[in-house]
Parts: sequence; C-alpha cells; structure tokens
Amino acid sequence: MAEFGTASGAASALSMPEQVDIGNVAAVMASLAGQCQARRQGAGSCLVVDLAALKEFDSTVLSMLLEMRRQAGKPLQVLNPPPKLRSLAELYGVSELLLAPQQAA
Repeated sequence: MAEFGTASGAASALSMPEQVDIGNVAAVMASLAGQCQARRQGAGSCLVVDLAALKEFDSTVLSMLLEMRRQAGKPLQVLNPPPKLRSLAELYGVSELLLAPQQAA
C-alpha cells in the first residue's frame, strides 16, 4: 500500500493512497483518524483532502470522506477529485457535502 497522510504540496491537506476500497478502507481510515481529530481543534474552517493519488476506488471512499468530515467537525475541501468520484457522489446524493460547487458540476 502506498504511503499516505499529509500531502507535501499543501501543508494542511491530507492525501489519499492510490487505492481505497472495501478491502482496505478500515486501515486507511484508521491511519487518518488521528489527523482528522487533530484538525477539529486546529485553525482553518475546513478539512482539506487531496485525492490526486487516488486511482482505484469504490463507493466506500465516499463513506470514508463523510467519516473524515464528521471526525474533523468541519466541512471538507476535496482537491483533485477523480471524475468517477464526482459521478459516485452525485449518484449517492452527497456531492454537496463532499465537493465544492465547481467540483460537483
């Protein structure tokens, strides 16, 4: 599994691994949970998540993003969402919660 955590390009952004699916979503979420909770108390009005590395995923990534949002206690700002993720978010009716208006279009 690829390394993930804080994106080097954005000091406060969390980055996703290349693959998130039913087989590894619990491990990915466990590795990011502490960082999400730490950002609850931190400065900033949102939790920034960079999906640039995300290549293979299923709908469990939507659940994970919603859980990250809950743990951080802040809205998400998703950077570099793949087109398939935008489609899934719209299909499941969560695009407004996870994606900025320009990203949801």
